[in-house]
Amino acid sequence: MPEIEEKSKATQEMVKDLEVQSKDAAEIEKTTAVEEAASKKIFNSVSAIKAECEGILAEAMPALNKALAALDTLQKKDIDEMKAYANPPPDLVLVMDGVGLLLGKKAGWDSAKQMMSNPNAFIAEL
Repeated sequence: MPEIEEKSKATQEMVKDLEVQSKDAAEIEKTTAVEEAASKKIFNSVSAIKAECEGILAEAMPALNKALAALDTLQKKDIDEMKAYANPPPDLVLVMDGVGLLLGKKAGWDSAKQMMSNPNAFIAEL
């Protein structure tokens, strides 16, 4: 009989402990559910941004590939010809200003001529 009472008390204590653990688990589950909902919202937002970026990239890649193909046709004699202009056409100055901007150089024909002073290095830099 004393052994049964002892086992009964132990069982009751285990039941109380399990009830406390169940309450704690329920609270953790609520918190986790809220965090999961917030995570899903962020994931959906990031997925939408990713899809938009991939669309923009898909549009830009053909232009990049075309530009790289055009760059492969550029030769030293082309650079020598451009740099020989004393009074270049406005379109050439505009293009070279754009190239200078992309390369972090100053705008203007003098700066463009300086960029083209070593045609092979200039082509490699492009």
